[in-house]
Amino acid sequence: MARFLLVGGAGFIGSHLAHRLVERGEDVTVLDAGEDYGRTAPARRREIVDWRHRELLCDVPVLHGDTRDLPRLREIAGAVEPTHIVHLANLPLSDLAALEPAIARANIVDGTVNVLHAAAGLLRPPALTYVSSSMVYGDFDREPMPEHAPERAHCTYGRLKLAAERALATRAQAAHVPLTIVRPSAVYGPGDVNGRFLQRLVDAAVQGSPFVLRTTPEARLDFTSVHDVAAGLEAAALAREACGSVYNITAGKAHSLRAAIAAVRFHAPRLDVVDGPPSAVRRPRRGTLDIGRAQRELGWAPRWTLQAGLGAYVAFADTLATHAPVPDATR
Repeated sequence: MARFLLVGGAGFIGSHLAHRLVERGEDVTVLDAGEDYGRTAPARRREIVDWRHRELLCDVPVLHGDTRDLPRLREIAGAVEPTHIVHLANLPLSDLAALEPAIARANIVDGTVNVLHAAAGLLRPPALTYVSSSMVYGDFDREPMPEHAPERAHCTYGRLKLAAERALATRAQAAHVPLTIVRPSAVYGPGDVNGRFLQRLVDAAVQGSPFVLRTTPEARLDFTSVHDVAAGLEAAALAREACGSVYNITAGKAHSLRAAIAAVRFHAPRLDVVDGPPSAVRRPRRGTLDIGRAQRELGWAPRWTLQAGLGAYVAFADTLATHAPVPDATR
């Protein structure tokens, strides 16, 4: 049995990963600061966080701690003695990083280095999996975008994620910590409270409020179900041969915002989309990522199409909004 320490494991992706690992019989401990960075209405956020803890984390010990607190990290790592650490505790939104760059650096870069220090301080250093972002590529200059493409991040969030990757890559080997890096993209699904595009779109559709579109509907993203990301993280963390590698863990097929809106409207016909003022934050031009390496080396493949994933997500959000028993959206 593997012993996992999920840093940031009570969040959106981490809670789904914790649930998967417990189901397969692994020993899982979560360390989390309890900050969801959400821009969702507080009552709605509380409902979703409660659901995560009730449905996904009910069998998992959740300890409080911040990655910026190295002594606390070392204390918990020493008590758990994990064989695997998955680090998910990073600021989840590019907009927030742009607004608060100093806080973002402390969270994304300094906190990540602290996780490595905590891992390296153990008698038997665990395998470390870092959850990065496809934003490190900057503007896509090819499709599908492979892991070996030049990283040309130009937004604050992408640059900081890339800085964290590079800090880990230069220090992990010297610290004898096996390292794997995973780059997801545009993750969506039950339990998100971070104000991502699809979360806000689905919430508007279910609540009957207008959705304000502040960017071109032709922008394309490799929208990825949280279920597929959790499965990919599980595979990457447990694969011994993955150490030293970088993996794109995405759906492997980009869709325009227009197509995503149409997919949500198919399941929630009353969705009303209105044009708003353009966002002041410039985001990189993105598209499809190459997932061939993860498929070949990890034996992983995405299972959720955007249409099916959004159908399940709308059903979840609709049920939660009516306070009925929440459908099983964990698989």
